[in-house]
Amino acid sequence: MFRLITILFDGVNSDFPFLKVLKKLPRDSLAIVNIPSYDYSTDWGIHVSPSLNCLLNYLIPSRKRIGKGFNIARIFKKLNFMELKLTDFELAISLLMTIWLRSELPLVTFFQKLASSLNIRYKILPLLDPPPLLVMKGVNGTRLDIYQVIKGSLIDEIKEIYYHNLDKSKIVEETKNILEESEKILLFSVSPLSIFFLRSIGSLKKMLEKHKGTIIYLLPRALKDLDKKILSILDYSNDLYGLVRMSYEQVDAVIFDEKQQDLISELSDLKITFYPASYEFESANGVNVFVENVLKILLD
Repeated sequence: MFRLITILFDGVNSDFPFLKVLKKLPRDSLAIVNIPSYDYSTDWGIHVSPSLNCLLNYLIPSRKRIGKGFNIARIFKKLNFMELKLTDFELAISLLMTIWLRSELPLVTFFQKLASSLNIRYKILPLLDPPPLLVMKGVNGTRLDIYQVIKGSLIDEIKEIYYHNLDKSKIVEETKNILEESEKILLFSVSPLSIFFLRSIGSLKKMLEKHKGTIIYLLPRALKDLDKKILSILDYSNDLYGLVRMSYEQVDAVIFDEKQQDLISELSDLKITFYPASYEFESANGVNVFVENVLKILLD
Protein backbone atom coordinates (compact mmCIF):
# COMPACT_ATOMS: atom_id res chain seq x y z
CA MET A 1 0.00 0.00 0.00
CA PHE A 2 1.37 3.42 -0.96
CA ARG A 3 2.51 5.53 1.97
CA LEU A 4 2.60 9.27 1.53
CA ILE A 5 4.58 10.01 4.68
CA THR A 6 7.01 7.88 6.68
CA ILE A 7 8.19 9.07 10.08
CA LEU A 8 11.51 7.86 11.48
CA PHE A 9 11.39 7.99 15.27
CA ASP A 10 13.86 7.26 18.08
CA GLY A 11 11.91 8.64 21.04
CA VAL A 12 14.77 10.60 22.57
CA ASN A 13 13.44 14.16 22.36
CA SER A 14 10.05 13.20 23.76
CA ASP A 15 9.06 16.73 24.78
CA PHE A 16 7.84 17.33 21.23
CA PRO A 17 4.05 17.02 20.62
CA PHE A 18 4.51 13.86 18.57
CA LEU A 19 0.98 12.52 19.01
CA LYS A 20 -0.64 15.85 18.13
CA VAL A 21 1.20 15.84 14.80
CA LEU A 22 0.19 12.23 14.11
CA LYS A 23 -3.49 12.87 14.76
CA LYS A 24 -3.55 15.55 12.07
CA LEU A 25 -2.03 13.29 9.40
CA PRO A 26 -4.02 10.85 7.22
CA ARG A 27 -3.58 7.54 9.05
CA ASP A 28 -3.95 5.36 5.95
CA SER A 29 -1.06 7.22 4.31
CA LEU A 30 1.32 7.09 7.24
CA ALA A 31 3.93 4.67 8.55
CA ILE A 32 6.13 5.04 11.65
CA VAL A 33 9.55 3.40 11.57
CA ASN A 34 11.34 2.70 14.83
CA ILE A 35 15.06 3.58 14.79
CA PRO A 36 16.83 1.13 17.15
CA SER A 37 19.83 3.40 17.67
CA TYR A 38 19.64 3.10 21.49
CA ASP A 39 18.96 -0.65 21.69
CA TYR A 40 21.24 -2.40 24.16
CA SER A 41 21.67 -5.72 25.91
CA THR A 42 21.80 -6.15 29.68
CA ASP A 43 24.34 -8.36 31.46
CA TRP A 44 21.70 -11.11 31.42
CA GLY A 45 21.18 -10.83 27.68
CA ILE A 46 17.84 -9.01 27.76
CA HIS A 47 17.35 -6.90 24.65
CA VAL A 48 16.06 -3.45 25.64
CA SER A 49 14.74 -1.03 23.02
CA PRO A 50 14.17 2.42 24.60
CA SER A 51 12.87 3.84 21.32
CA LEU A 52 10.26 1.09 20.92
CA ASN A 53 9.16 1.47 24.54
CA CYS A 54 8.74 5.21 24.03
CA LEU A 55 6.84 4.74 20.77
CA LEU A 56 4.43 2.25 22.32
CA ASN A 57 3.82 4.51 25.32
CA TYR A 58 2.85 7.28 22.91
CA LEU A 59 0.54 5.20 20.74
CA ILE A 60 -1.27 2.89 23.15
CA PRO A 61 -4.85 4.13 23.72
CA SER A 62 -5.43 5.18 27.34
CA ARG A 63 -7.90 2.33 27.92
CA LYS A 64 -5.19 -0.16 26.96
CA ARG A 65 -2.38 1.30 29.04
CA ILE A 66 -0.52 -1.12 31.27
CA GLY A 67 0.67 -0.16 34.74
CA LYS A 68 3.91 1.77 34.97
CA GLY A 69 5.01 0.32 38.29
CA PHE A 70 8.33 -1.45 38.94
CA ASN A 71 7.05 -4.63 40.62
CA ILE A 72 8.81 -7.09 38.29
CA ALA A 73 12.09 -5.19 38.55
CA ARG A 74 11.81 -5.26 42.35
CA ILE A 75 11.28 -9.03 42.29
CA PHE A 76 14.41 -9.56 40.19
CA LYS A 77 16.36 -7.34 42.57
CA LYS A 78 15.14 -9.19 45.67
CA LEU A 79 16.12 -12.49 44.09
CA ASN A 80 19.62 -11.06 43.51
CA PHE A 81 19.44 -11.81 39.81
CA MET A 82 19.60 -8.38 38.25
CA GLU A 83 18.82 -4.73 38.81
CA LEU A 84 16.80 -3.19 35.99
CA LYS A 85 15.22 0.23 36.31
CA LEU A 86 12.48 -0.53 33.80
CA THR A 87 8.73 -0.34 34.35
CA ASP A 88 6.71 -3.54 34.29
CA PHE A 89 5.51 -2.70 30.79
CA GLU A 90 9.00 -1.89 29.48
CA LEU A 91 10.45 -5.04 31.01
CA ALA A 92 7.63 -7.18 29.59
CA ILE A 93 8.23 -5.78 26.10
CA SER A 94 11.98 -6.31 26.49
CA LEU A 95 11.57 -9.93 27.59
CA LEU A 96 9.11 -10.69 24.79
CA MET A 97 11.39 -9.07 22.23
CA THR A 98 14.39 -11.04 23.53
CA ILE A 99 12.49 -14.34 23.21
CA TRP A 100 11.25 -13.36 19.75
CA LEU A 101 14.72 -12.46 18.49
CA ARG A 102 16.25 -15.65 19.87
CA SER A 103 13.56 -17.64 18.10
CA GLU A 104 14.68 -15.91 14.87
CA LEU A 105 11.11 -14.98 14.00
CA PRO A 106 10.52 -11.96 11.70
CA LEU A 107 10.65 -8.78 13.76
CA VAL A 108 8.02 -7.13 11.56
CA THR A 109 5.56 -9.80 12.77
CA PHE A 110 6.39 -8.91 16.38
CA PHE A 111 5.58 -5.26 15.67
CA GLN A 112 2.33 -6.25 13.98
CA LYS A 113 1.35 -8.41 16.93
CA LEU A 114 2.11 -5.62 19.39
CA ALA A 115 0.08 -3.11 17.39
CA SER A 116 -2.87 -5.49 17.15
CA SER A 117 -2.92 -6.56 20.80
CA LEU A 118 -2.46 -3.00 22.10
CA ASN A 119 -5.03 -1.47 19.74
CA ILE A 120 -2.47 0.76 18.06
CA ARG A 121 -4.12 2.03 14.92
CA TYR A 122 -0.96 3.27 13.25
CA LYS A 123 1.33 1.18 11.11
CA ILE A 124 4.57 0.68 13.06
CA LEU A 125 7.61 -0.98 11.55
CA PRO A 126 11.13 -2.00 12.60
CA LEU A 127 13.97 -0.58 10.55
CA LEU A 128 16.40 -3.51 10.87
CA ASP A 129 16.13 -7.19 11.65
CA PRO A 130 17.77 -8.18 13.90
CA PRO A 131 18.42 -4.77 15.50
CA PRO A 132 22.09 -4.25 16.36
CA LEU A 133 23.18 -3.36 19.88
CA LEU A 134 24.70 -0.07 20.97
CA VAL A 135 28.11 -0.35 22.63
CA MET A 136 29.86 2.55 24.32
CA LYS A 137 33.34 2.26 25.76
CA GLY A 138 35.19 4.48 28.15
CA VAL A 139 38.76 4.81 29.33
CA ASN A 140 40.79 1.56 29.11
CA GLY A 141 38.13 0.06 26.83
CA THR A 142 35.65 -0.62 29.62
CA ARG A 143 32.04 -1.04 28.53
CA LEU A 144 29.67 1.59 29.84
CA ASP A 145 26.19 0.89 31.15
CA ILE A 146 23.94 2.18 28.35
CA TYR A 147 20.99 2.71 30.67
CA GLN A 148 23.07 5.01 32.86
CA VAL A 149 24.40 6.87 29.82
CA ILE A 150 20.89 7.45 28.46
CA LYS A 151 19.77 8.72 31.86
CA GLY A 152 22.61 11.25 31.92
CA SER A 153 25.44 9.51 33.80
CA LEU A 154 28.89 8.49 32.53
CA ILE A 155 28.63 10.80 29.50
CA ASP A 156 32.05 12.37 30.05
CA GLU A 157 33.61 8.90 30.04
CA ILE A 158 32.49 8.00 26.50
CA LYS A 159 35.47 7.46 24.21
CA GLU A 160 34.14 5.03 21.59
CA ILE A 161 30.73 4.26 20.03
CA TYR A 162 29.84 1.36 17.77
CA TYR A 163 27.09 -1.18 17.07
CA HIS A 164 27.49 -4.88 17.77
CA ASN A 165 26.26 -7.18 14.97
CA LEU A 166 25.45 -4.31 12.63
CA ASP A 167 26.83 -6.42 9.77
CA LYS A 168 24.16 -9.07 10.47
CA SER A 169 21.28 -6.58 10.40
CA LYS A 170 19.17 -6.21 7.27
CA ILE A 171 16.65 -3.54 6.34
CA VAL A 172 13.18 -5.02 6.78
CA GLU A 173 11.78 -5.54 3.27
CA GLU A 174 8.39 -3.99 4.01
CA THR A 175 10.08 -0.99 5.59
CA LYS A 176 12.40 -0.62 2.62
CA ASN A 177 9.48 -0.64 0.18
CA ILE A 178 7.58 1.97 2.18
CA LEU A 179 10.62 4.23 2.46
CA GLU A 180 11.19 4.03 -1.28
CA GLU A 181 7.53 4.78 -2.06
CA SER A 182 7.07 7.64 0.37
CA GLU A 183 6.76 11.15 -0.98
CA LYS A 184 7.94 12.56 2.35
CA ILE A 185 10.22 11.06 4.98
CA LEU A 186 10.31 12.92 8.29
CA LEU A 187 13.11 12.45 10.79
CA PHE A 188 11.10 13.41 13.86
CA SER A 189 13.56 15.18 16.14
CA VAL A 190 15.96 12.24 16.08
CA SER A 191 19.21 12.50 18.02
CA PRO A 192 22.75 12.86 16.67
CA LEU A 193 23.31 9.22 17.68
CA SER A 194 20.46 8.19 15.37
CA ILE A 195 21.95 10.20 12.49
CA PHE A 196 25.25 8.41 13.13
CA PHE A 197 23.33 5.11 13.19
CA LEU A 198 21.54 5.80 9.88
CA ARG A 199 24.82 6.80 8.25
CA SER A 200 26.42 3.58 9.48
CA ILE A 201 24.01 1.40 7.48
CA GLY A 202 25.51 1.50 4.01
CA SER A 203 22.45 0.30 2.10
CA LEU A 204 20.15 2.72 3.94
CA LYS A 205 22.55 5.64 3.46
CA LYS A 206 22.51 5.02 -0.29
CA MET A 207 18.72 4.67 -0.30
CA LEU A 208 18.25 8.01 1.45
CA GLU A 209 20.71 9.75 -0.84
CA LYS A 210 18.85 8.45 -3.93
CA HIS A 211 15.36 8.99 -2.52
CA LYS A 212 13.09 10.63 -5.10
CA GLY A 213 10.84 12.32 -2.55
CA THR A 214 11.70 14.83 0.15
CA ILE A 215 13.53 13.95 3.36
CA ILE A 216 12.84 16.45 6.13
CA TYR A 217 14.66 16.67 9.45
CA LEU A 218 12.69 18.23 12.29
CA LEU A 219 15.59 19.44 14.40
CA PRO A 220 15.54 18.79 18.15
CA ARG A 221 14.39 21.62 20.37
CA ALA A 222 17.75 21.59 22.15
CA LEU A 223 20.74 19.31 22.39
CA LYS A 224 21.27 17.19 25.49
CA ASP A 225 24.66 16.55 27.04
CA LEU A 226 24.80 13.13 25.38
CA ASP A 227 24.01 14.69 21.98
CA LYS A 228 26.83 17.21 22.41
CA LYS A 229 29.28 14.50 23.46
CA ILE A 230 28.47 12.36 20.42
CA LEU A 231 28.88 15.30 18.04
CA SER A 232 32.25 16.08 19.62
CA ILE A 233 33.41 12.47 19.33
CA LEU A 234 32.48 12.55 15.64
CA ASP A 235 34.45 15.81 15.14
CA TYR A 236 31.45 18.12 14.68
CA SER A 237 30.71 21.25 16.67
CA ASN A 238 28.51 20.30 19.61
CA ASP A 239 25.56 22.48 18.61
CA LEU A 240 22.75 22.58 16.03
CA TYR A 241 25.20 23.75 13.36
CA GLY A 242 27.24 20.61 13.86
CA LEU A 243 24.11 18.44 13.80
CA VAL A 244 22.91 19.92 10.49
CA ARG A 245 26.35 19.53 8.93
CA MET A 246 26.47 15.94 10.13
CA SER A 247 23.09 15.11 8.60
CA TYR A 248 22.86 17.26 5.48
CA GLU A 249 23.89 14.52 3.00
CA GLN A 250 20.84 12.50 4.07
CA VAL A 251 18.24 15.30 4.18
CA ASP A 252 16.70 17.77 1.73
CA ALA A 253 15.23 20.18 4.28
CA VAL A 254 15.27 21.00 7.97
CA ILE A 255 12.57 22.41 10.23
CA PHE A 256 14.14 24.56 12.93
CA ASP A 257 13.13 26.88 15.74
CA GLU A 258 12.42 30.28 14.19
CA LYS A 259 14.41 31.89 17.02
CA GLN A 260 17.53 30.28 15.51
CA GLN A 261 17.45 32.37 12.32
CA ASP A 262 21.24 32.55 12.19
CA LEU A 263 21.23 28.88 11.12
CA ILE A 264 20.23 30.02 7.63
CA SER A 265 23.17 32.35 7.15
CA GLU A 266 25.73 30.20 8.97
CA LEU A 267 24.82 27.14 6.89
CA SER A 268 24.15 28.89 3.59
CA ASP A 269 26.79 26.74 1.88
CA LEU A 270 24.65 23.61 2.36
CA LYS A 271 22.19 22.69 -0.38
CA ILE A 272 19.17 22.18 1.85
CA THR A 273 15.95 24.07 2.46
CA PHE A 274 15.31 25.71 5.84
CA TYR A 275 11.80 25.93 7.27
CA PRO A 276 11.48 28.15 10.38
CA ALA A 277 8.78 27.12 12.87
CA SER A 278 7.73 28.21 16.33
CA TYR A 279 9.09 25.84 18.99
CA GLU A 280 6.90 27.22 21.75
CA PHE A 281 5.25 24.40 23.69
CA GLU A 282 4.46 26.13 26.97
CA SER A 283 0.90 26.99 25.92
CA ALA A 284 -1.85 25.20 24.00
CA ASN A 285 -1.74 27.88 21.34
CA GLY A 286 2.03 27.49 20.98
CA VAL A 287 1.66 23.76 20.45
CA ASN A 288 -1.10 24.30 17.89
CA VAL A 289 1.05 26.77 15.95
CA PHE A 290 3.94 24.29 15.93
CA VAL A 291 1.71 21.47 14.67
CA GLU A 292 0.24 23.70 11.95
CA ASN A 293 3.73 24.69 10.78
CA VAL A 294 4.85 21.07 10.53
CA LEU A 295 1.66 20.02 8.73
CA LYS A 296 2.06 22.77 6.13
CA ILE A 297 5.46 21.38 5.26
CA LEU A 298 4.41 17.71 5.26
CA LEU A 299 1.14 18.12 3.37
CA ASP A 300 2.27 20.77 0.90
